[in-house]
Amino acid sequence: MMKSLFTSWFMAAVLSCTVSAADTQAERKGPLKDLPSPEGPHIAKIKAMGDNSWLELGQPSPDPKWGEGLGRAWSSKMPFAPNLRGAFLCGEGRHGGTATRNGKRYYNDDLFFYDINAHRWICLHPGQELGKYRAKFNEDGLEVDKDGHPLPIAWMVHAYGGVTYDPDRREFLTCHNPAGGGYWRSSMPERLAFFEKHGESQYLPANRKKISLIPRMLTIGDVPDLAAALAPRPLRMDGLVDGFNRLRTAAEVRDIYRPAQHKYTSAGASDRLVIYDTTTPPAKWLLEQLRSGTQLQTIERKMRSALADASGYDRKRWTAPLLTTGSQHGE
Repeated sequence: MMKSLFTSWFMAAVLSCTVSAADTQAERKGPLKDLPSPEGPHIAKIKAMGDNSWLELGQPSPDPKWGEGLGRAWSSKMPFAPNLRGAFLCGEGRHGGTATRNGKRYYNDDLFFYDINAHRWICLHPGQELGKYRAKFNEDGLEVDKDGHPLPIAWMVHAYGGVTYDPDRREFLTCHNPAGGGYWRSSMPERLAFFEKHGESQYLPANRKKISLIPRMLTIGDVPDLAAALAPRPLRMDGLVDGFNRLRTAAEVRDIYRPAQHKYTSAGASDRLVIYDTTTPPAKWLLEQLRSGTQLQTIERKMRSALADASGYDRKRWTAPLLTTGSQHGE
């Protein structure tokens, strides 16, 4: 699936890792079942701190089996869970990074929890063990293990601000990027072979009938169809990549986006669809469009309208942002 520097079409799945939907500790299961922990002596020191003061707590205690939660670039946000008195840490520290745990190599798609009261790390998922990739697609086109459980393999690159915690549902949530930027390929060649044989899950047109992250979207069209729906509005696409983060040539992109080119030509606006322009910087092109009398708010409003038409949404109910998970509208 292609993406554009200008439109940044990003259909994000919300990966929900249930922490505790139960109201009592007795009903919980898993490594967080006994939280919150009793307050350690450092909590009293924190409470006694005055304004503009610092307190050195030292390194948190590592998880007894999996070690410490490693620091990671561009992933500084740690969503706080008030009912558990702690925060979640995830996201690759560097592109395609791996770590050694108990003498084995694991991909950096791990998930750790920082227990504030006990000043310790709790490992919720150590990451995908390299050389042990075993997966299949379920009926929704998602990677699962032999028992049908979803596998969070290379589930995102840097976390940025795409992580949160829902205190009402008591669930940790993150925007799932199944391609993982393609940085996992050198570490998991068996996964690459699996994808090349079966297609990259729901994100390739060959599997579009399996699942739609914007409800019903891929059953009726794909990104080129969305681009066509924007005609005659200005649209520029540069540096597009496929689902494996491989750069595609201008000729390949033009071939894939023939529906959009035909629609723009039919609308008498062929000059408004720009594919791989090597003469004008993208920022300059965007300023030219804005100065031509098309205001940014108008562009956004019409893009929302185009998405609503393409996906079959009721416009009266269209309240979600342009880049949406689609889950809040339902089927």
